[in-house]
Amino acid sequence: MAVTSYYGYLGNERNLTEEQEFAKMKDFIAEKGEPWPMVFGDRTTNGGNYGVSGIPHWAVLDREGKVAFIQIGYSPELFKGFRKKVEELVGKR
Repeated sequence: MAVTSYYGYLGNERNLTEEQEFAKMKDFIAEKGEPWPMVFGDRTTNGGNYGVSGIPHWAVLDREGKVAFIQIGYSPELFKGFRKKVEELVGKR
């Protein structure tokens, strides 16, 4: 599961309302090929609960709920490695 918050922008688009940004996330998720669900929460709560220190901040939990992998930042190469790690953790190789 992915968790995000309202930032007022997505990609090159600025000054988005919360409703506009969350609606556009559907296209973002499809474009990136993310197979996991996305949930939305308050930015302050998300940062405090999950220790977010940068955007994006990826934290992968194993089947026991323990943090197995953390990645901060995005590039196509980083995302490939991140996705591979997720697939390894869920048994897809």
